[in-house]
Amino acid sequence: MKKKILVLSSTFPRWYNDHEPPFVYELSRRFTDIYDVHVLAPHAAGIENHETLANLSIHRFRYAPESLEILAYNGGIANNLKLQPLKYLLVLPFLIGEYFAARKLVRKHHIDLVHAHWLIPQGLIAVLLKRSSGHKIKTLVTAHGSDIFSYNGPITRKLKGLVLNNCENLTVVSNSMKTAVIEMGGSCQVDILPMGTDLSTKFVPDDKNQNPKNIIFVGRLITQKGVNYLLDAFSKVFEVHPDATLQIIGHGPELEPLKLQAKDLGINKHVIFSGGLSHNDLVTKLQSSSIAVFPYCRNKQNSEEGFGLVLVEALGCHCAVIASRQPAIIEIIKDNQTGILIDEKDPQAISQSILKLLNNPEKRNLLAEKGRTDVLKRFDWAQVGQSYITLINKCLKE
Repeated sequence: MKKKILVLSSTFPRWYNDHEPPFVYELSRRFTDIYDVHVLAPHAAGIENHETLANLSIHRFRYAPESLEILAYNGGIANNLKLQPLKYLLVLPFLIGEYFAARKLVRKHHIDLVHAHWLIPQGLIAVLLKRSSGHKIKTLVTAHGSDIFSYNGPITRKLKGLVLNNCENLTVVSNSMKTAVIEMGGSCQVDILPMGTDLSTKFVPDDKNQNPKNIIFVGRLITQKGVNYLLDAFSKVFEVHPDATLQIIGHGPELEPLKLQAKDLGINKHVIFSGGLSHNDLVTKLQSSSIAVFPYCRNKQNSEEGFGLVLVEALGCHCAVIASRQPAIIEIIKDNQTGILIDEKDPQAISQSILKLLNNPEKRNLLAEKGRTDVLKRFDWAQVGQSYITLINKCLKE
């Protein structure tokens, strides 16, 4: 008989080709040949309470009238709270709804292991489920970055500590995150397992449709992504290459200030703000671009990137990548071998790097080719999925 797993996540595709990040879905569906897998995610308007997709039994918990189920999705919980503080009123109902829905599934389906994505709130829910079951179920928590490097108020730090000292196993997506967990005093077993993506059939090159003058950024439009520095840099690139275009893919609270900045710099007609895209459309945009830039920068709380999955996807599509020199990023990019690393908050370094690649197609193609070869070996779902299965089997035997 197959062991039974319950996956908890606040981010999960709501429908086919949704723009919500698909990595929890993609990872979970790779478990279904070996385990019976149930997924619990937040409900939202227009989606089913329960459905079966790719052999996953997907359950969506209710936490408010449908018109008010607006805490998750469309940028994530943290971003939604920042944009609309009144949504804090939904946090407690969200936690209560998720806990009781999860407890019901654990009892009904005799769950053997709970796999929670993000320390808070899902990791906390997993620990509470473990206690309420008399420690009969196993817990595996996957941290993605923001849950380690952000949310550092006194209450959230205590809650994170509770999770780190009461779950049996924790996975992080980079060495820098493991170091941070150790510094926080967590007593759980910590393994480094990156998130994967489909580099074999989806994020693949399409050189016939690649435009050598297309530059792209993909990510949430928040200050830590450094898009304002990219716009400053592109204004200098545009002086040399007036046929170049910059595509900004994503949404967030900085959208309108960035549009105003592009207008003030006189480049607004050559900067395309595309908003959030479906995953199929994102692939097409990456395939049509030759250079991808990720000028990440630490915020006032010194928060940094946990793992740059979108860098991996850009490399998969044969983009030459320019990115900030942060701990998690240097685990993906080897400077001047598989990409170019730059200092944070340095528009001049960004513009010089872009110009170097625009002016030297051979250099650009060599970086792109080596970059794709490297990430294909390390981050394709075939490798990542098997690593998680090996770890889950180990957790179940302990």
